[in-house]
Amino acid sequence: PMVHALLNGASSGDVFDSIYFNDTTGSHLNNVVGNAIVGPYVPASNGTYTAWTPNGAGSLYQCVDNIPPDGDVKYASDSGTVNDRMSFNMATSITWTSVYALSVLTSNRQDGTGRQIASGVLQSGTDDYGSAYGPGTGYASQCTPFSINPVTGVPWTLSDLASTQAVVKVTA
Repeated sequence: PMVHALLNGASSGDVFDSIYFNDTTGSHLNNVVGNAIVGPYVPASNGTYTAWTPNGAGSLYQCVDNIPPDGDVKYASDSGTVNDRMSFNMATSITWTSVYALSVLTSNRQDGTGRQIASGVLQSGTDDYGSAYGPGTGYASQCTPFSINPVTGVPWTLSDLASTQAVVKVTA
């Protein structure tokens, strides 16, 4: 995503590729990290959970691996059953040297109202989710950040990324 800066109500012409915010609490991400980039890990195959239905493609991961998202061309749909989950093994073409945080970014909408979903991670058989949210009737992105690996309770490592799946669950 790009952020365009506005100063005093007028466009400054500055464009930022990546922005991060830290505070001084805790033992992780509490100071300037220096040069850092945000890069994608995209679904490369179906993961442990496959309760959702693929539409427009043969596999769930093929429905959600587009950058940018393609709307209703390919998508995954849930049955409305609470705790139905889908998860994905992730891959990247970038060679990383370190990791500061992981975020699960989804693009969602719903046909009706009242549905709640949550995005999270699955690692070593343990799921962890951010707050549940109710998608609107038009597509919108939702970012669920994890600055600490919720399974280990310590900062992420590169080996953690190789064994972590992105997961989405119906909560209501």
